Amino acid sequence: MEKKMNWGKCIIGILISFIFYLFVSDIILSLLLPATIMGNIYLAYGIKSFICAIFFIIVVIAFGQKDRIGFTFKSFGKGFIVGATMTAVSVVAFVVSLIWGFRDYGGPRLDTASIIIYVVALFFGAGICEEFLTRAITMNFLRSALGNTKKGTVLAIILSSLPFGLLHFINLSNGDVIGTLGQVLYAIGFGVLLGAMYVRSKNIWANVVIHFIFDLSLLMYGVIFRGQAFTIAELLGNSHVLLKSFGLFALTTAIGLYLLKGNYNEELGEKN
Repeated sequence: MEKKMNWGKCIIGILISFIFYLFVSDIILSLLLPATIMGNIYLAYGIKSFICAIFFIIVVIAFGQKDRIGFTFKSFGKGFIVGATMTAVSVVAFVVSLIWGFRDYGGPRLDTASIIIYVVALFFGAGICEEFLTRAITMNFLRSALGNTKKGTVLAIILSSLPFGLLHFINLSNGDVIGTLGQVLYAIGFGVLLGAMYVRSKNIWANVVIHFIFDLSLLMYGVIFRGQAFTIAELLGNSHVLLKSFGLFALTTAIGLYLLKGNYNEELGEKN
């Protein structure tokens, strides 16, 4: 079993990561970037996400968790197998969005350069930043502080899923209060699922790609083809939004906990 991280180090690592993501990165952007770039929301988001991604990688390495972000093709492939449900949904939604986009609009409303900027920004933002902040840092640091036991791992997954969900309160800025509340709820469930996928595959990069494709598949029709992102309420059909969100929360949480079921000592830590 690897060395246990002390709680002080664990909390400091998590706090500085969230503070950098929520506040420091925005201050850096406002000081360094000209107004023309700040006015391009996708470009500004992409630059912020790139800076945060570099910072998070440094934090993981500096806090002795380098092995948690390693890469092998075998574990990368295992991530897609373990996360077969989310992978399948992402691929199907991606194809459907493409078909509907060309059917309804004849092609993208965004120009090629804007599409590239948006896709790259989403990869660094939803993919790398969110996965590293909530899984590679928060979940792993808690897991290490809890002793790398099976119970500690499950608790770390659940605890790290809470801030993952709460981060989505940022979408209140679009005025979709009910939709945002629903998104926070089901994002917690997806956090449990993504945490379980990461623990089983031991490859954070599989999570990064799956998370990115999942978000892109849901957003591309609105952003790329329609030229305006859908609100969460629109994505959920504008009716029974909270009920549907709870259903997604329950389903994804159940799948995540199922992935953690059984005697998986190698991935989960000691049977405890």
